[in-house]
Amino acid sequence: PMGPAVVAGALREDGVDVGLVDLMLDVGQRPPSVPWEPCLDRARVRRHFVGHDDPELDALADDLLARIVDRDADVFAFSVERHTQINPALLLARALKRRTGRPIVMGGGNFGGEWRTQGLHDLAGLDIVTIASSPDEIRAVFRAAGDIPRNHIAPPVDPITELRPTPSAAPSPFRCATGSGSGRPRPVN
Repeated sequence: PMGPAVVAGALREDGVDVGLVDLMLDVGQRPPSVPWEPCLDRARVRRHFVGHDDPELDALADDLLARIVDRDADVFAFSVERHTQINPALLLARALKRRTGRPIVMGGGNFGGEWRTQGLHDLAGLDIVTIASSPDEIRAVFRAAGDIPRNHIAPPVDPITELRPTPSAAPSPFRCATGSGSGRPRPVN
């Protein structure tokens, strides 16, 4: 839970209201009411992410989403610290993108700067996959996420690797598309 706490602290410095849910802890204490095994199949989860129907994965996503009390967020983010968390994060990312259209951010220590080699580089609908680690980098990522239009579907980017060395002052790669100049997360209509 250190990663989400660091993210929350960095964003709260900018006055952003942050909610945290540790789904892995919750699943450990209260297992899903449907089988978890389909989520262990990397190819199956990726096919589902790009639009192939899979009722078992949909049922698991519904079970996991029911654990998130407040789903009225401007941006959804997933902290992936272990490779075993990638598939559940993708499952939830797909469900949240389809249901809310909100931007999806995935980050965490698991990527080690090589998220493209994890098979995430072409998953349209996963908006940002990042190696951001410092508070300035985290704020830059979420400023960029705040500029992503609702229902945006394109392969993911990492504003940090694309904009270093000055992430705290880096422009958003989405700013031109939306015309936003505030540099702060904002409601996405």
